[in-house]
Amino acid sequence: MPRNACTSCRLRKVRCLSQRPGDKCKRCTSRNTTCSYVHVPQHYPSPSSASPQSFYALQHETVGLDIGRGRPEEILREAQFAQSLLLLYFSNFGDVHFLFDEEVFLRRYALSEVSEMVLFAMMALSIRFSVAPFREALSPAHRGEILFEHARSLVQEELDRPSMAAAQAYVLLAIYKLVYGGARQAFLYLGFAANMVKVLRLLDTSAEIDPVRPECSRRLASTVALMDRFLHMHMLYHHIGQLLYFSNLGHECHAHARATADIVDYAWRQGDFDIHNYMAGQILTLASVVLSHALLVKPSVEDERRKVCIRQTVARVRHHTRMFNWVHQFLDEWEAKTTTLQVFEKDNLLDEITFLGSQFEKLDYRNAGYRHGPPGNHVI
Repeated sequence: MPRNACTSCRLRKVRCLSQRPGDKCKRCTSRNTTCSYVHVPQHYPSPSSASPQSFYALQHETVGLDIGRGRPEEILREAQFAQSLLLLYFSNFGDVHFLFDEEVFLRRYALSEVSEMVLFAMMALSIRFSVAPFREALSPAHRGEILFEHARSLVQEELDRPSMAAAQAYVLLAIYKLVYGGARQAFLYLGFAANMVKVLRLLDTSAEIDPVRPECSRRLASTVALMDRFLHMHMLYHHIGQLLYFSNLGHECHAHARATADIVDYAWRQGDFDIHNYMAGQILTLASVVLSHALLVKPSVEDERRKVCIRQTVARVRHHTRMFNWVHQFLDEWEAKTTTLQVFEKDNLLDEITFLGSQFEKLDYRNAGYRHGPPGNHVI
């Protein structure tokens, strides 16, 4: 169901508390600001000649969904289930990038104006968070595969017909591969998206009439740049490559790791919340590794404090989502073995990073994404 949060709380991603639905929330009351709600109509696609054996049906008599045997197209016929997956996408991936404006996207979805390749790519990412009943014993980590494959087949048909929707779909496919395993494929998908942005000249908004399209273009270009240069490819290749082959150039990656620790520390002290997401787990792990390297090369009280800050963040978040159990476990193993500078020799460090990545892909996510925790501590 759509989240019942006012516009102000939703934009700031904080808990919205009110006595009754539609009442002015406590946050807006304390700040003496306007409290408004946006109600997005639910989307009900027109009926089609669906098979009577629709395995995605969410009827009361349905025992469970059978993702392995159903056709991907059938999922869009179940409006409630499809919309729940889209809301799960914004809940679990919207804090990593800002490819879509949630309000605008859901309005366009209600009007059937969203491309299917984008919809299937989004649902492939979010379906593992769904609590809907599933018949098969398929691991939540693999539920999105059939949707991913279908989205990829749709976008490949548009390979020589670049469009904003195709570029957005490629970004989502790249996120899927980065999250669930396949960094090389993700790099290729990001490349396709970046080239489409250039070919379509999406940043040239001088002739645009639609006021929404320039904003979508900026979000798309910014997301591609952010993923490619800072969060994923930059961290996995640029930073680790520096440590492996150019230890004398390690200042930049050390500075980025320190900044990561300072960000999570500031968020907790000033906002009383922790950042959690799949990609955040990788970033915090790499930052901890880099800070360990910095401490071995040149011990520092501040770097030790930052490393402890990362560990405390991971310890807090793992109580909200089992996703961070692997981070906690392998940071323990890493620190137990990281006693001399020899561990940072080329082969050893590369093996450690590869090992962490492979364990990340095998994690059981059945309880991931839960937001329950002590009052006042918000997990985003």
